[in-house]
Amino acid sequence: MPHTKVLCTVGPSSDNRETLLKMAKNGLSGLRINTAHIETDYVGKIRSLTDYLNSELSAHISILLDLKGPELRVGDLSEPFKIEQGKIYPLSQSGIPVNRTGFFSSLKKVTRL
Repeated sequence: MPHTKVLCTVGPSSDNRETLLKMAKNGLSGLRINTAHIETDYVGKIRSLTDYLNSELSAHISILLDLKGPELRVGDLSEPFKIEQGKIYPLSQSGIPVNRTGFFSSLKKVTRL
């Protein structure tokens, strides 16, 4: 069994038997599912495809679920500005706004991100 694992993110262009079979024959050892971009039944589809591959090839291909975490996005700016290398930009209610209302209360003063 090789010590290096080859993980591939599965998506619309690769979530079929033919493509995954080719990938598996060329070293695929695990499938990554990005849960930020799927419907709930998609995991079952990939599980079935993985079971097929493992049975067909006597393989041990695994599934990695990449769970969606909280998203922090810059909010609406009053006016555009240029980002300068090395300069510190505060994320705050009076500085650069963010989309998560509870974000600031979860930080200690002068937290670096």
